[in-house]
Amino acid sequence: MGRPKNFSREEVLEKAMPVFWKRGFSDTSLQDLERATGVNKSGLYAEFRDKEDLFVECLRYYLATQEKRGLLTEEPLGWKNIETFLKRGPHSKKEQKGCFSVSSMRELRSCQTKHTQSWRKIEQQ
Repeated sequence: MGRPKNFSREEVLEKAMPVFWKRGFSDTSLQDLERATGVNKSGLYAEFRDKEDLFVECLRYYLATQEKRGLLTEEPLGWKNIETFLKRGPHSKKEQKGCFSVSSMRELRSCQTKHTQSWRKIEQQ
């Protein structure tokens, strides 16, 4: 029986996301992720299949938190929602600028084909 994990999945996603956001998928090393999350390699691999899986899950988590903000879905629907979204901008973390999902789209070519279906679903959101 393995040791119990001393981290939450959400906490790892919150800490890994800024690393991917700043450096991109290709330029982020496993050591970068270990340092940022405080979770060693075996812990990360126990929770996520590989670096790509962690990246995709960070993107899903980001999109889910964006959706919860409800800037574009607030009633009544209309131009006011778009204006509010543009004024407040995408949800940024600390020194990250722009939108994580948009900047991540350039990484599509770097990811292996095993996540192609996941990417297509994410792109449709």
